Amino acid sequence: MRILMIQHRFKPAIGGSEEHVYLTSKGLIEKGNYVSVLTTKSLTDDDMPVLKLFGLYQKNSEPNLKGNENIEGINVKRFSIKFRFWSFNWVPDLFREVKYSVKDFDTVHAHNYHVFSTFVACYYAKKNHKRFVLTGHDIIIPSNLPFYTKLLKKFY
Repeated sequence: MRILMIQHRFKPAIGGSEEHVYLTSKGLIEKGNYVSVLTTKSLTDDDMPVLKLFGLYQKNSEPNLKGNENIEGINVKRFSIKFRFWSFNWVPDLFREVKYSVKDFDTVHAHNYHVFSTFVACYYAKKNHKRFVLTGHDIIIPSNLPFYTKLLKKFY
């Protein structure tokens, strides 16, 4: 089976969903599947351009990660984030890649319900009659989030 994973960050980024996608992909490959991960060049929230309510700024420059690489049999393609508002990453090159490559896969598996790439992956998977799987991570809404962030999470 050919599986397309959509994840907002991937190794060497550290985190629960990053590790989940890595281990799941490795396990699927060990069972004879082909896995490709579409992700960003981000390692943390601090390396993305951020759109705040009153302007655009960038804390740090983008990490020097390869655009295409193979990590233990996992085909990984990374794309630059143009800007972020909360966890809504605007990654037009990744969206375009999903649009044109989803037809080559049997299953599209998106991770995290609160990232825009999940919507894009779901739309193109359904449009191309492909199986779509969504794994939700970070579903608890902490009380210390700003009002608009809580509202967005409740929307999902």
